[in-house]
Amino acid sequence: KEMLLSVNLEDPEKIRWLSHIYFTGGILHVSIYNNYEYGLSKFEYSLTLRESLGDKKLISHSLNAIAIAKEWLGDLNEAIRIYKKSLKLKKETNDFVGYAITLCNIGALNSNIGDLEISRKSYLEALEIFENKKLDDKIAWVHELLGFIENKQGAMQNSINHYFIAFEIAKKLDNKYLQVKIFPHIISNYVQIDELEKAEVLLDDMKEMVKRNKFKGINKRLLLLA
Repeated sequence: KEMLLSVNLEDPEKIRWLSHIYFTGGILHVSIYNNYEYGLSKFEYSLTLRESLGDKKLISHSLNAIAIAKEWLGDLNEAIRIYKKSLKLKKETNDFVGYAITLCNIGALNSNIGDLEISRKSYLEALEIFENKKLDDKIAWVHELLGFIENKQGAMQNSINHYFIAFEIAKKLDNKYLQVKIFPHIISNYVQIDELEKAEVLLDDMKEMVKRNKFKGINKRLLLLA
């Protein structure tokens, strides 16, 4: 703390460095300690520092983080307003990947409040950007999100199709954790459309992959599907 107080706030590089420290602190408190209000305060101070620099790209990142914290605190209207400010700055700075990530954040928020078509539109716009940039991990992520939307709307086969696209990309990337993460969604959809044999085969595959790779935190999924 004393080190931070000694920083010369007239030096742009030191201000930038300090803004990163507060931003990282916010991420730790929000994502690990679930202390959203304290994390939010860190993000807001990082925003103040970045605004003093006039760095639009860094400002947009702080805004996105603030919106996420606001969303988790239940202030959804304010979260949407701030997400839109972040989108505007990301567009101005040609941060297309950041723009697409914020679209996914907006899509997830709208999905949670039941605005599924608005959510789908955000995801599809993000997907186009990720495909143009050939970012396979992000493409898989969006297909996973779209699978969830289709499931919510009762379109189980469409949901399965999206999840399988995500799964195949995960195989291509040799990302076994992502494969195991997607398995339960596909299995659940198969159960809902009475394709129980297919569900059982995938469940056995999932159990074997979990055992072989010694994944942790997956056992609850297995218990729920058993």
